[in-house]
Amino acid sequence: MFIDKLEKLQNNLKFHFKNIELLELALVHSSYINENPSIHNVSNERMEFLGDALIGIVLAEYGYRNLLNYDQGKLTLFRSALARKETLAEIAKSLDLGSFLYMGKGEEKSLGRKKDSNLSNVFEAIVAAIYLDQGFIFTSDFLIKIFKSEINKAFKTAEFKDSKSILQELVQQIGYLTPKYELIEVVDKGKDKTFIVEVKIGYESKSFKSYGTGKGTKISIAEFDAASEALSFFNNR
Repeated sequence: MFIDKLEKLQNNLKFHFKNIELLELALVHSSYINENPSIHNVSNERMEFLGDALIGIVLAEYGYRNLLNYDQGKLTLFRSALARKETLAEIAKSLDLGSFLYMGKGEEKSLGRKKDSNLSNVFEAIVAAIYLDQGFIFTSDFLIKIFKSEINKAFKTAEFKDSKSILQELVQQIGYLTPKYELIEVVDKGKDKTFIVEVKIGYESKSFKSYGTGKGTKISIAEFDAASEALSFFNNR
């Protein structure tokens, strides 16, 4: 049964793996190993980490090479708009990745196959599996093709919605207060400065606490970076 599932998924991805075990590992949710340790004793979480980094660098390179009139700030917005969890989840849905996940019965009952966090995570893990199996050039080409419709969709909007705006909308929807950004450090290396910013969010009358930090050559870029980290926290709860 597992072999049939993997064959169908490879058809969805439009290529076949040299090492099919990489693809299978990319599909293992942490809840599955808790209930089936004799089948799998490692989840896809390390692959998620690698895939997230790969997606970021491919989108950054695409923006750098193709959006010549964009400054650093707009390139950051471009990458953030495409690499956010909601966008990755939409791509995962288009590939029907949820139906291929190995997950525990409890997660299954809580509609885990439809959660944006699970879908975006499994897409990141599959990107890592593709990289480990096929190398960077193939993975880059795969990602640009798979992101093509999302890139076109982003260009049709007047502005990319930045991570700060997304975070504010998200936390207000779930009852939190408007995020606050605080400059906590300036690293001065001669002509170059790096600004480090912390984003704090409060819930009703409770005090604000940190949900992410970011850094950049401008305070605004550091704030976007901090907001992106906070978004990762809320999307993975």
